[in-house]
Amino acid sequence: MDSLLGAFLGGGFFLAAGILGKVLFRKDGMGGGDIKLMAALGAFLGPAFIFPSIFVASLSALLFVVARYPFRKKFFGESFPFGPFISLGFIITLLIKQYLPQ
Repeated sequence: MDSLLGAFLGGGFFLAAGILGKVLFRKDGMGGGDIKLMAALGAFLGPAFIFPSIFVASLSALLFVVARYPFRKKFFGESFPFGPFISLGFIITLLIKQYLPQ
């Protein structure tokens, strides 16, 4: 049951973010692969660790964009794949989860 809830939370959160991005900015905000990846990782992590994983992924993507800013002429309106950051957030959250008491 935890896996099913984690998949719905992870995939649903990214699906909602994609729909909201499409409505607000009139272009794709989140790709379908990102939604499926987060649903699969949510099923693996469970509902308790979905949002820490999303937080770490978003923070690492923000650091990437800020570090890349001085080297880019065009900053806004540019897109980049979010899948590697989702994977990084998953790995870091999984390592933290491993050392927490059960």
